[in-house]
Amino acid sequence: MGVLWKPPYQLDVTGNLLADNDLEVRVANRWVNRLIGDAHRADDARFDENGKIEAWPAWLLAGDRSSTGRYTFTGQRLWRESDPLVTSGLLGPVSLRYAQAMNAHEHFNEGF
Repeated sequence: MGVLWKPPYQLDVTGNLLADNDLEVRVANRWVNRLIGDAHRADDARFDENGKIEAWPAWLLAGDRSSTGRYTFTGQRLWRESDPLVTSGLLGPVSLRYAQAMNAHEHFNEGF
């Protein structure tokens, strides 16, 4: 129903509710952690001493995947394999709120 990637991390699901619902929350790692993880793999581009890319890799220009197994690519090397990972995941508190209680039987049988 939505992707929450910045505050306030709230999503109105009112229009998608049914009489019986299952709620599934999927949590992804933070982008910086993926970049740090990929820094453990072999370089697949040339960077200057300041970490700026010197030439775009052929695989990127061809629209292919990196042969080194990297998932990410940036034109500036900002993180190294020795950098600490950033706290990530579902960081509480988490709550499910409702604006108004209703009788589901009356609401969902309306008009039948």
